[in-house]
Amino acid sequence: SGLGAAGAPASSASGQARRGPSGFATRRTQDRPVVSLSPGDRVTHDSFGLGTVVSVKGSGDKAEATIDFGGEKPKRLLLRYAPVEKL
Repeated sequence: SGLGAAGAPASSASGQARRGPSGFATRRTQDRPVVSLSPGDRVTHDSFGLGTVVSVKGSGDKAEATIDFGGEKPKRLLLRYAPVEKL
């Protein structure tokens, strides 16, 4: 009986370990929907500050924006990962 009890928690723990990372990744993408931007939109970025959208290509998870933050040249950012907020 002791072996059976020890076996059960171990198997359920490994099941949780397998579900955990994928569950976390799924939740994370749902928590932060990809912001939809258009050229001319004003945005703010955690590191780069205020910027203006120059162009956008792709859509959904593959959406990529070129944003002018006032530096030498505009930055190309993958919207799925960039901490960009539309103003």
